[in-house]
Amino acid sequence: MLTQYAIPSEEMPQLLERITKEEQWQTSLQIAYQHAIIPQLFQTLKHLQADIPTQHFALLKETSHTLALENIKLSAELVYVVKQLNKHKLNYISIKGPALSQQLYEDITTRQICDLDILVDENDVLETAKLLMTLGYQPTLPLSLLQNSGFRALDNDFTFLHHDKKIMIELHWKLFPLRHKMPLTFQTLYAAHTTVTINKQAINVLNPQDNLLYLALHASKHVFEEIKWVCDIDRLIRKTPNLNWDKLSQQARKTNVEVPLILALQLTQTLYHTPLPEEITRFDTKNVPRLLQTALEYFEDDFTAFDEPTKKRHRFLFLSQLNQSKQNRFVGLFISLFKPSSVDYIYYQLPKSMNFLYPLLRPPRLLYKYLLKRRS
Repeated sequence: MLTQYAIPSEEMPQLLERITKEEQWQTSLQIAYQHAIIPQLFQTLKHLQADIPTQHFALLKETSHTLALENIKLSAELVYVVKQLNKHKLNYISIKGPALSQQLYEDITTRQICDLDILVDENDVLETAKLLMTLGYQPTLPLSLLQNSGFRALDNDFTFLHHDKKIMIELHWKLFPLRHKMPLTFQTLYAAHTTVTINKQAINVLNPQDNLLYLALHASKHVFEEIKWVCDIDRLIRKTPNLNWDKLSQQARKTNVEVPLILALQLTQTLYHTPLPEEITRFDTKNVPRLLQTALEYFEDDFTAFDEPTKKRHRFLFLSQLNQSKQNRFVGLFISLFKPSSVDYIYYQLPKSMNFLYPLLRPPRLLYKYLLKRRS
């Protein structure tokens, strides 16, 4: 297992003084849970158990143990689902979840997770969905949406829930929806995938380089709402000293995702002192310093505690600055306003030949929902 981060000895007294007070301890655990770093916190503080009040440490240990049991359950389910995918000759890649925990931390219990994410070829998405249903999973939206090419073109995932097992699976046919660029297709990702082993079962995962790009874009897309994602990036870089940084930069430059990539890397270095090549640390991108400061302020203000409307507003402003050109910003704004949601597809249910009308019908529906309906 990878060595846990060491806390500088000169910071230890102040840290223990802050977090061992009753009110501060409760707040610290709540924030750690929201940022999905309870396992890391436990691994770090268990060496300081003698300096922490017994009842406080017991609560952290119990919370960490509960999360570990959940990870074990999810890992067993992932193995079961993968075996079924292999049996039906369906290509897949497991993203995030237990497989990433094993890949980065060499332990399925050392990364706080809550669901499973599986990426498949878009041509196989309907067959995979039907397979999940035979395994007891139910779609949270009408399955007919997956048959709509317009929905699949604009969106990227579909959620299934196993009510008895209380496990959620997000089925992806691409890593990001249309407005968030990703330079690699499923075919490209699958051709270069690697594997990790869980319970003697090989699990397909992204190779480290593709994974780094994905994790950086994913964290940026979600405004770094969870420190867990920053920790993942740091772990991956430290665990993979032979990363091809030139190729990574070329991939990012080719599809104009340099800003979110460099931002994620510089934020990781700021928080974790991650070793990065000099060309990355000195990369000159106009928006990165301002976005980096904003991300750090969100950590300070605890973005996870914002109400959902406030989050959406800040997220929209943050994401608009990730686009390097005015043209890309305009496209992002246009997609935000006119990209149909699953509700639009359910509400209108147009024939395939009229899919092009969904973006035009969305604004009138929202106008009715938020203005006219409330006044009536």
